[in-house]
Amino acid sequence: MARAHVSIGDVLNQLREEFPEITISKIRFLESQGLVDPERTPSGYRKFYNGDVERLRWILREQREHFLPLKVIKERLDEIDRNGGFEDSPEARAEATEAVAQLFASVHTDAVAAAPVRTEADEVADSLADDGAEAFLGDNGGAILTRSELAQLAGLDDAGLARAIVDRDEQALAEAYRRHGDGCFALARRVLFDRALAEEVVQEIFVRLWNRPERYEPDRGSMRSFLIAQAHGRSVDLLRAETARRRREEREARQRISDPIDLEREVVSLNEAEAVRAALASLPDAERAAIELAYFGGHTYREVATLLDQPEGTVKSRIRAGMLRLRAALIETGITEP
Repeated sequence: MARAHVSIGDVLNQLREEFPEITISKIRFLESQGLVDPERTPSGYRKFYNGDVERLRWILREQREHFLPLKVIKERLDEIDRNGGFEDSPEARAEATEAVAQLFASVHTDAVAAAPVRTEADEVADSLADDGAEAFLGDNGGAILTRSELAQLAGLDDAGLARAIVDRDEQALAEAYRRHGDGCFALARRVLFDRALAEEVVQEIFVRLWNRPERYEPDRGSMRSFLIAQAHGRSVDLLRAETARRRREEREARQRISDPIDLEREVVSLNEAEAVRAALASLPDAERAAIELAYFGGHTYREVATLLDQPEGTVKSRIRAGMLRLRAALIETGITEP
């Protein structure tokens, strides 16, 4: 079954609720910088899949919340791609996360009478009931793995386990967690100093393994090394995000304390901003697009010309004409003096 895709206009509509200022030109610019690479139809139209939309959403959040330059964002995107990339959509991620959580919660051994001699299957079954596993897997009951099934899975090497996960074998995923979940959790907790965030990281990397098992290549190393590397990368990303959030909140708190609110000035600023928006909206589309890219997008005339696929001289003329119209409109509203 073919994956569903949307046009660039549909992408714009999906992003505008969170990013009201987003434009098609901005999306095209990010594409020109190599940050997103949508597929093309035979006619040349862009095909955006849900993963492309989530990638754009992440880029815009990094710019808005952390003020990162595109070079740094590109480096982080490369790291994300190496560690599994973006999932198809928030809904798909939620469904996959719930499915894996239910699977982990259902991994329990059956109550078989004690055998006279303890076998490897007995050791595997017991290891699933240790404190660390129970804390993550929960105690909800559900599908039961027999001791023979556990022993069979325990005998698989990493390549065999990966093939079983590719074949959508849920028990194989549970076995991968049994082998490597504790190590991933220990590393994440050591980096984050937060049990809840560490559990979040572990669940995320196993959801990623379930969704994209082909990213693990047995020839390049063990599954444990692969998962540990992902746990480390995701933990560092979370740590940076949490640190940036705390610093931003502290800075905003200090500003609120040190800068008393001038209500009159705030009202004037709001009125001015509304007047500018109204004046901008009254401009012809061609002039408005050029001004938005140059003054709100921070692009040079040459970059604006490239993004709009127009001669640089035409772009300069439209910006100049648009600015004159803006000035006249603002004079008329009393915001600017003649």
